[in-house]
Amino acid sequence: MSNGLATNSPKGTARIITIICMGMISGLAMFTGIAISMSWGQLPEASMILSIISVVMMAVAAIASSVIPSMILPQILQGIRQSDGVSSAEDLLLKGYMTTMIIRLAILEAPGFVGDVAFIVEHQMWSLAIPLASIVLILIQIPTASRIEDWLKFQKENLT
Repeated sequence: MSNGLATNSPKGTARIITIICMGMISGLAMFTGIAISMSWGQLPEASMILSIISVVMMAVAAIASSVIPSMILPQILQGIRQSDGVSSAEDLLLKGYMTTMIIRLAILEAPGFVGDVAFIVEHQMWSLAIPLASIVLILIQIPTASRIEDWLKFQKENLT
């Protein structure tokens, strides 16, 4: 009997990644709430260096969240080609998909925390846009089973 969290199917993988996304969003949202409660109503500081750093981090993360997983994927595919056949190619591909998604999500989450710290330190209201942007970009990443199935089909064609 399966609890629906098996990683050997697109549906199970989508469910696990959704849980991870919601956990990351919850943590970021809670920390944003703490940042707001600590700094609300305080006058902005003259320095905006942390706020600017968080904006730059968000821009870099938006790009890196696509580039870095695509750099890792060929190594995963090479490992599958050289596997001993104990696990099926689909199981290994799903684990690879999950690995690249976790990396992508972590990259997108980091600038949000920096934006929160910037708000705590500098009290710049606009720096709260960074955690919001992180949350939105993480939400966009939540996969469906059909999206994972399409990805699997494409990767299986690349394996041969």
